[in-house]
Amino acid sequence: MTVEFWWQQATAPLSAETQQQALERQSQLTKPPGSLGQLEDIAVAFAAWQGQVKPQINNPQCVVFAGDHGVVAQRAVMPGTNDFSQQAAMSHEQAQQALQIGAEQIERLHGEGCDLFIAGEMGIGNTSAASCLSALLLKQDVNALVGPGTGVQGEALSHKQQILAQSCERARALADSPLAALEQVGGLEIAAMAGAYLRAAQLGIPVLVDGFIASSAALLAVQLNAGTRDWMLFGHSSAEPGHRALLTALDG
Repeated sequence: MTVEFWWQQATAPLSAETQQQALERQSQLTKPPGSLGQLEDIAVAFAAWQGQVKPQINNPQCVVFAGDHGVVAQRAVMPGTNDFSQQAAMSHEQAQQALQIGAEQIERLHGEGCDLFIAGEMGIGNTSAASCLSALLLKQDVNALVGPGTGVQGEALSHKQQILAQSCERARALADSPLAALEQVGGLEIAAMAGAYLRAAQLGIPVLVDGFIASSAALLAVQLNAGTRDWMLFGHSSAEPGHRALLTALDG
């Protein structure tokens, strides 16, 4: 997918007819209404996604995206992206390239018959990037979203909060669009995940969004193309303070 601004192309439509038929089928099954909890809603969602009343998941796939973050130079860790407390994390071209990498992974999986996509991630400093990106996208105070990540506590956590607040202050005036926010404080793995979510929605592949980092990528994807939200299912709510804010914004 090399068309400029490809992420703005329409997402695949849901089958409203099949969704209604799946809802009606729930009332015909031998069980108390609602007794299976969210499983019933998930079954109806998959019916709308797959266009069949009795949906099946036969080929789920997971791709792990990895990246380091230069902001952790403030904590003596080797940088990957630029230190976004001092400058933009990446260039416009690098952000687009990372989005496209995610899209290309989905195109590969689509060709293999993938019917559910899960994005995993690894990155040193990625909770910092996710917190700052979320703060800019949600227009919230980053300190309300920052958590301990992989165990940062005490003075180290206070230092993390201070650096991220400074980073958002630096970037806020420059982050005049979701893509610009990504460029200023995001991560390459977050960009790739967002690109994957976007392309999955365009190709009609539902995605399971699981975790704080993944949810920050999901919010970015939805702000780039609102139709992406129709193809998302959310796995859990973590202890990271920002995760609940993201799920609320995404109505997950």
